Amino acid sequence: MILTAQTGFIGIRIPNHPVALALLQESGLPIAAPSANKFGHVSPTKAEHVYHDFHKDSEVLIIDGGSCSFGIESTVAKITDHELIIYRKGGISL
Repeated sequence: MILTAQTGFIGIRIPNHPVALALLQESGLPIAAPSANKFGHVSPTKAEHVYHDFHKDSEVLIIDGGSCSFGIESTVAKITDHELIIYRKGGISL
């Protein structure tokens, strides 16, 4: 219930970066992680952006895999048995 917020759905991030994919592969487990930016802030494209967003509030440990290839927000979609709903268009096209 905590993961689904009582909606019956969960959010899944699908990284397209060799460091993130290696971390997932090496752990052998799913990893729960928040966004690398605060709510309402622009998505970061560099590790220093993440640091500047969070370092005043808490200790920050960052795995720096280099700059993002583009600075577009994530695509947010809902997939059910019968339909695909796009809530926010982002780096993945229809």
